[in-house]
Amino acid sequence: MYDVLIQQGHLIDGTGRPGFRADIGIHRGKIARIGHIKPDAAEHVLHADGLIVSPGFIDMHTHSDLVFALDPEHQRELLSARIQQGITTEIVGNCGMGLAPNDVSSAPILKTMVEFLTPEHLQGAWASIGEYLDRLEQQGVGSNIGTMVPHGPVRVTAMGLGHRPPCEAELRHMERLIATSMEEGAFGLSFGLIYPPGQYASTDELIRLGRVVRDQGGFVAFHQRGGGPETLAASVAEIIEVGRKAEVPVHHSHEQIHGKGDWSAIEATWAMKEQARKEGVELTQDMFPYTSVCTTMTAIYPSWALSGGIPALLDRLRDPSARRRIRHDIENQALHWPPWTEDGWPVNIVRDFGWSNIYVSFVSLEENKFYEMKSIARIAERTGKTPFDAVSDLVIQEGGAVTQLLFGISGNRTTDAPLKALMRQPDRIFISDAWEIGRGMPHPGAYGAYPRILRRYVREERVLTLEEAIRRMTALPARRLGLSERGILREGAWADLVIFDFETIRDRSTHEAPRQTPEGIHYVLINGEPVVEAGCYNGKIVGQVLRNEA
Repeated sequence: MYDVLIQQGHLIDGTGRPGFRADIGIHRGKIARIGHIKPDAAEHVLHADGLIVSPGFIDMHTHSDLVFALDPEHQRELLSARIQQGITTEIVGNCGMGLAPNDVSSAPILKTMVEFLTPEHLQGAWASIGEYLDRLEQQGVGSNIGTMVPHGPVRVTAMGLGHRPPCEAELRHMERLIATSMEEGAFGLSFGLIYPPGQYASTDELIRLGRVVRDQGGFVAFHQRGGGPETLAASVAEIIEVGRKAEVPVHHSHEQIHGKGDWSAIEATWAMKEQARKEGVELTQDMFPYTSVCTTMTAIYPSWALSGGIPALLDRLRDPSARRRIRHDIENQALHWPPWTEDGWPVNIVRDFGWSNIYVSFVSLEENKFYEMKSIARIAERTGKTPFDAVSDLVIQEGGAVTQLLFGISGNRTTDAPLKALMRQPDRIFISDAWEIGRGMPHPGAYGAYPRILRRYVREERVLTLEEAIRRMTALPARRLGLSERGILREGAWADLVIFDFETIRDRSTHEAPRQTPEGIHYVLINGEPVVEAGCYNGKIVGQVLRNEA
């Protein structure tokens, strides 16, 4: 007997080959048989006639780290949106951000750095990647989860949050922390090179740390240093250089270009990557299906102003002299390479996007809630201040914990042509790069990234075939992560599945009203257990904690 039988579905197996009609028998969480199966051979039958059956979507770039650390009750509340759009596996610890590894000195610093990613009701602490994963296993997780080791906690624990290069002893400390984290189950190392402390690290530091990951069988992921035309090519060249010199697989996270109308500079990077692959560099990349993105508001400030962490930034914003210098740099400083020098800066968000395209998406104080989903330009008008003063005063009031929504990533609010051109490049893994912590206004990708791809870019605009889109959501990220038993429909694989109606699937989440679940997804199974039935999430906690076993 099978535990679950999926009958008469149209299977898109994740390999990219054409779909086919078949039944799937599931036993003990895995796909036991694909073929013709009699209905009376199972205890639970899901009818999939006229529906697509695909592997569960693997979102390998999320920031749900602290959501998974919540108790099951609160996980159910915040993960439901992720699971209802078909995500069955998430990889956290991205962009160099996280709480572990840490020690007594670094833990409070790191806590302030990830405040904008922290949900309510979070309790307890952990000092290592191993302790974090053990905690998740003990309390249960709503979907499958694995983690990268973020560079930020590693560097802060080894040497604090200063804008300087590490000494040899500090480098060795970082190497030990990374090696231990990899042994405890991390899939690789992530760098966030526009955020402190990643923006203070030289290419030589990245190469040295990358060699540790190579020896542990992992890969290194990069939030690129610069996304504007001046530094984009150099940023991609740096990723390639690390891969070549450290002899480690490298992964370009959320490939993108910033701009106000000219996105052509990204085309040169595609040729650079192709040449690197021909020369033996193992390089992969991912992308999200929006021309907007969410991040911390502190990312608008120059590197030197962020040295020492959030408390130091707030002190500088309160000091008239330092505040004038910060404003001058935002308005006038030219970017140059290398950006990790004392006066360097990898990306000027204000110049690349403009105040009218920077929106507040989260503040905690009730008196400031009116500003959520208002642009900094509009807030300035309302308060009678300059945009710089309006946002800086808000950052001070909120203790630094302000989240921003940016419009102008590989397109803008009137065109997504650059995004589609990027999407047509081969082997771009699809991600959401979005999170739901129950506060503020989440990015719409937290509720609708994968249905958006299937509706807009497959069914309506035919940028990709259905088979290719599914491959980029399933088998392709599984291969990057080394998950041989996930991301594919085959006998012996884990039964992470999404069953949807291709003709009706659609995202409903918008920037203005993000908390709207998608339509057209009938069932989601995680490890063989139905967790979405008839489009409704049942709250079962059946995920697995995934550890790199390379």
